[in-house]
Amino acid sequence: MPPVRGLSRHAARRTVEFLVQHAARSVDNPLGRDGQHQVAVRAAGSEGCDMTSEPPQFRLTVRWADHHTAVIDVAGEVDMVTAPRLWQLLSCRLRGTSRSVLVDLSAVRFLAAAGLGVLVRAQQLAGATGISLYVVTGSSHPVLRALEATGLRSTLSVVRSADEVPANDLVDLSTAL
Repeated sequence: MPPVRGLSRHAARRTVEFLVQHAARSVDNPLGRDGQHQVAVRAAGSEGCDMTSEPPQFRLTVRWADHHTAVIDVAGEVDMVTAPRLWQLLSCRLRGTSRSVLVDLSAVRFLAAAGLGVLVRAQQLAGATGISLYVVTGSSHPVLRALEATGLRSTLSVVRSADEVPANDLVDLSTAL
């Protein structure tokens, strides 16, 4: 793990572990300790994957590259308020019929610890369900910086573009991205 702003490897590792644990708690309890961060989510059918009243600085969309590959486009800021929405959508796709899920973070301007925690939990769920999960960064400096600083770039399946995803995991993404 690379050093983080003067921290020793041990201190950096402990910091990352704390951030991921804290992020997982904020995703599990989107209201937080003070009860001020209420997440507005409306169930759509049996999946409950429809997002409503997103903050203006955050947008989630799902596209299907083929029958088995979901592409989740994320734009704006992923923080403790918006991360639960991303987790809900990701967990629905990772428990569904998808064979592969791509999380496109190329339009993300800010990636907080809560967002990193969502990506770690999604990777764990993907492994448990046998689904391939890829994080597409594009040239988003905030995303690349957060993944590098925490050492998650080597833990997650991170690619710059969908073209870097192994062909056996995708049928045809040329029309999706």
